[in-house]
Amino acid sequence: MVETVIAAVVAALTAGATDGVKDVVKQGVVDAYGRLKQAITSSSANDNDVSTALAQLEAKPTSIARQSVVKEELETSGVADDAQVLEKANALLSLVSSMQGTSSGSQVAQGTGIAQADRNSSATVTMSQGRK
Repeated sequence: MVETVIAAVVAALTAGATDGVKDVVKQGVVDAYGRLKQAITSSSANDNDVSTALAQLEAKPTSIARQSVVKEELETSGVADDAQVLEKANALLSLVSSMQGTSSGSQVAQGTGIAQADRNSSATVTMSQGRK
């Protein structure tokens, strides 16, 4: 569930800042992100770590390290399991997915073991099971 929220936040931040997206669509992403952010901050009202981590991710949305910190904060605070947050995240992902034909290269992926590559690059996933 936390992967959905992270994917929505990153997709919104990258799609909202992408040149070439029509202003109306861009405003829709901004508004939907605002609703998701409000749901996150409402759900974590007593946890400044979530807000701080989110603000840092907004400054550098492609930073894997910052995405990891937001994921950790969402998990430890319980925000990732909040039904309203998930609803807003899924709505935002749907909006971003519907506009992918108009954007200039943002990608959205959900799940475990997913690798994405763009513009003459490559990506791999290596997964191993821990010892039992």
